[in-house]
Amino acid sequence: MNRFSLASLALAGFLGAAVVGCDNTTSEHKTVDKTPDGTTVTHKETVKQDSNSTTVEKKTDVDRPGVDQPGDHTKTKTTVETK
Repeated sequence: MNRFSLASLALAGFLGAAVVGCDNTTSEHKTVDKTPDGTTVTHKETVKQDSNSTTVEKKTDVDRPGVDQPGDHTKTKTTVETK
């Protein structure tokens, strides 16, 4: 084998090992709404899938001018296991 093909095989093996076991973000959706009083509401939904489960994470972030109110920053996470 020449050096080029040996280096290519080593690189392919390294990249293949790096991918195994990683989460795969299959979907990400983000919306930002701004009201006339200056309040910004950001909604973000991320769906990650691995070999055993699907995880849906939803975040809501409300930025008000001045002091934030209780409940302005919420986060929910749901995991569904597949067998």
